Amino acid sequence: MTINKRKMKKLLTIAFAAALTVGVAAAQENKEENAYPAAKQITENTVKRLTEMLTLTKAQQDSIGKYVLISTKQETDILEAQGVALKTKREQQEANLSARTAKIKSFLTKEQIEKWAAISKAKEEEEEN
Repeated sequence: MTINKRKMKKLLTIAFAAALTVGVAAAQENKEENAYPAAKQITENTVKRLTEMLTLTKAQQDSIGKYVLISTKQETDILEAQGVALKTKREQQEANLSARTAKIKSFLTKEQIEKWAAISKAKEEEEEN
């Protein structure tokens, strides 16, 4: 009878630890999602816009979405960092944007890259006028 009680205690302890771990992980995930609401929105808009312009596949959407979210979170952290000179922030943002653009291109086909370049060039010309 004592052996069964020991086994039951161990089983209950393991079950409690597992439930606690799952609860903490879920809370951490929820906290992280709420920490960057703007980054999530920017990511969704970017993927949507690129999909409309370039007819991205689902795999391309997923890959670009994951990368843009990470990049945008980093950019948000840069903007929120205190004590960093404005020039340094701007340089870091430009470097981040360049890296993001290069990474997005790595997910596209040659035709999609050419189409994106043409669209970007047209937008730049439009903004200049």
